[in-house]
Amino acid sequence: MALTREESFLTHAHRHPALLRYRHHADVEGHLVKVEAQLLLDGGAYAEVSSEALAAAAAMAAGPYVVPNVFVDAWAVRTNNPPAGRMRGEGALQTCFAYETQLDQLAAALDLEPLEIRRRNAMSTGDLLPTGQAVTCPAPVRELLDAVAAEPLPPLPVDQPDEEWLLPGGPGGAGDPAAVRRGIGYAVGMVHMLGAEGTDEVSTASVRVTGSQASVMCTAVDTGTGFSTLARQIVQDVLGVTDVYIAPVDTDQPAAGPSARGRQTWVSGGAVERAALMVRHQLLQPLAVQFGMSPELLTISDGKITSYDGVLGMPVLQALEDKDLWATAQCRPHPTEPLDPETGQGDAFVGLAFCAMRAVVDVDVELGTVRVVELAVAQDVGRALNPSRSSPGSRPAPPRAWAWR
Repeated sequence: MALTREESFLTHAHRHPALLRYRHHADVEGHLVKVEAQLLLDGGAYAEVSSEALAAAAAMAAGPYVVPNVFVDAWAVRTNNPPAGRMRGEGALQTCFAYETQLDQLAAALDLEPLEIRRRNAMSTGDLLPTGQAVTCPAPVRELLDAVAAEPLPPLPVDQPDEEWLLPGGPGGAGDPAAVRRGIGYAVGMVHMLGAEGTDEVSTASVRVTGSQASVMCTAVDTGTGFSTLARQIVQDVLGVTDVYIAPVDTDQPAAGPSARGRQTWVSGGAVERAALMVRHQLLQPLAVQFGMSPELLTISDGKITSYDGVLGMPVLQALEDKDLWATAQCRPHPTEPLDPETGQGDAFVGLAFCAMRAVVDVDVELGTVRVVELAVAQDVGRALNPSRSSPGSRPAPPRAWAWR
């Protein structure tokens, strides 16, 4: 069945439409003092998952900024519109549009650069959300802003016939290069990771190594996010085995939960890693006893087991000969709790992720045509478990910006 665009809007759950009212207060130096917000989400006919979007919208209403005083009233209502459902960044995206628009207006009122007002108020680890929850995860908001700001700006349009495609109107446009104005805008945002408000996030995985082959059993559904590849890479990294088989999913195995918010990477990937580490210990323990050392002094790298002093150097496949090792492990991040309906307080989220963007846009002020010249994006990805070939490595690295033109 193929839907038209109109049918898709009418029959499929979409993002929550929102009415947002904001008032920001700041001192003369541009430091935020208070944020007041009223949020109204349209849940559609059933509002089935609106409570989740509402919690995120309320908790992140002030954005990734330090604000001593935050007053938020938030509602989700049933209407006669098509049902709203889960979409990426549910709740957090709607408020991001609002508080970033406010920051630009506040910067103009204070005669500050939009980038500078964001840097002065940027959140960091240890700061509090409006819900009272401390941000315990890394929060490199200022570093992300610096990363996109350091990205070289694209060249300005040139008034030559062979460069007409640079004009907002395109090759067939009638624009005058003298009427083109270039704008540069910055924005930051944050979303929560995994489930929230008491959701039990848990996944189970089994890893078995027989001879030269390892197999992974986990009910995580790969919807195109690449979990199968990721699970294979985790086992290869931990055990040094190149031949890794991902077993089919069946209902005899414990459920791994929905494939959303990157949770399979975190939860199911964590379960695979823990199971692989248990198998690794089973493999290294006899060797450690044989050579009179702790298993922690043995490393596996490039398919070889090596001791800290260089006395032992053995291929992994040799150590696995005639062995059948297996382990089952579970990953369950720290618990969360529902937000208090009266006070809005509570530790509702497992973790947060942040990003910063810089948009370079050319506008023909006479014709009203617009051309997005470039988007530079810096993402808080933590450790890149599946880095690209051009990535500096899979270990944590300073924030880096990528530009799309």
